Formats: sequence, structure tokens, C-alpha cells
Amino acid sequence: MLIWTLAAAVGGALLVDRAALMTLRPPSRGPERDAAELGHPCTSIVVESGGLAIRGDLIEPAAATDSASIAVLVHGWTGTASVMLTLAEPLLEAGQPVVAFDVRSHGRSERAPAVTVRHFRDDLTRVVEHIREIRPRRRVVVVGHSLGGAAGILACARGAPIDGLALVAAPADLFETTASFFSDRGLPGGLLTRLFHPSWRLRAGESFRGLDPDPRPGPASWGRACRSRSSRAGRTRASRLHRRSAWRGPWGPPSFSSPMPVTGTYSRRRRPTRS
Repeated sequence: MLIWTLAAAVGGALLVDRAALMTLRPPSRGPERDAAELGHPCTSIVVESGGLAIRGDLIEPAAATDSASIAVLVHGWTGTASVMLTLAEPLLEAGQPVVAFDVRSHGRSERAPAVTVRHFRDDLTRVVEHIREIRPRRRVVVVGHSLGGAAGILACARGAPIDGLALVAAPADLFETTASFFSDRGLPGGLLTRLFHPSWRLRAGESFRGLDPDPRPGPASWGRACRSRSSRAGRTRASRLHRRSAWRGPWGPPSFSSPMPVTGTYSRRRRPTRS
């Protein structure tokens, strides 16, 4: 009897782990657009992060000045660099260089066994460091959508060489957002996040206490500098970004409230706030 009980317990744990692992594997999705289509000089970049090749593009308009900051665009869960080109267009028109890259297991970058917010943070950090090496005189501003915004917060708090940060519907509480995603689909969100937590922690490789954007310290000027700026054009670009991002995953756009302005938005699932 004891053997059967232990076998059932082990089998149940393996099933839970397998289910948890499925939530950390984004579906394969190729690029919808090519950066070269924007009509500006484009240079492919490849950096190594965790032994994987992370691919992206550095787009530098001819009108860019030596003092222009480089905007590093970070997509969300199941997104790609091509999705972020929606935000790149107005920046390039204003003469601002842009970097758009694919996090591991997304777009053109190499696939990994599992992807967590820690991997988003690490890939972003490596890209920023690479840009600093090849364009040492330029400031770097990270523009992160959804989980990419959370990664920007974590990278900045960890000391990545980031000069500015703009967030588009970034979750303040990853577990609350994930539980809401499950609950919206008729599943017991709170129970599943507790059951999956050990498996997520194992794949992340470090405690989630340091991987939740909500308690992370940021630049002292965030509260003053990151002001929401509503505009018809901004709302249109944000809505387009949400529609073009795939939603198959716990951190997809439907996990958030309605589309927010393009810059300076940092929101919880049900209590959106603007800093």
C-alpha cells in the first residue's frame, strides 16, 4: 500500500511539473515584418546569453545625431522584435536609433528548454551591454512591453547600464497577473500558481523574491520622469501593439487592463496605476 501511495505521489508531482513547464515554453512564432522594410540603415546584431544566440537589429536613421539616445525595444511573452517595430517607426521618424531583438525561444533567437522573467532580464542585459560596447557615446533607453517591461525594471535594478526606462502595460506583480490569466479561463488561478511555483523556481534558477518587479527599486527619478502622456496617436500604437502580440501564455496582453498610452505606464492587473 505504501509503495502505491508513493508511486501516486511521484506521478502526480511529475504531472504538475510537466504542466508547469508547458507554461514556460512559448509557441514558435516567426517574424511578421523585417526591420529593413522600414527604409533605414539596418545592422544585424547577435549576442550570447546563457549559451544561446540572441538576434536582433540596430536601426539607425540617417538623420540621427551623435547625441541621440538608442531605444532598445523589448517585446512581451510570445511576442517578437517585429511586433515592436510598431513603436520603432515614430522613433525612427524623429531621428532616434532603435534596437529590436528577440528574447530566447522567440522569433529568430535560439530556443531554450524554458523561459522565465529571469531569462528576459538576462537577455536584455546582454543586448544593452553589447550596444554600450559598439555605441559607447550614446545613452540607452529601454522600452519594454508586458513581460519585457518587467524585465527592464529587473535589469535596471540589477545595475544594467540603462539610462532611461519606458513601460507599456508592464505587470507589477507576476504571480497576480498569472493567476488572473488562469482564472479568466475558468481555472483555479491561485491554486495553480502555488502548485507551479516550485517548478518555475527551478527553471528560473533563483528566488522569485528578486524577480518580481513590484518591490524592485528603480531610478529615483521614476516617479517624476515617467509621466503618462495620453494622445490619440499613442493610444493607437499601443492598441496595435496589443492586437499584434500573441496571447497564448500567462503574460500575454489579455492579462492586462485596456491598452495604455505608449510611454510611462506601469500597471497591476485590476488596479492600473500610472506613475
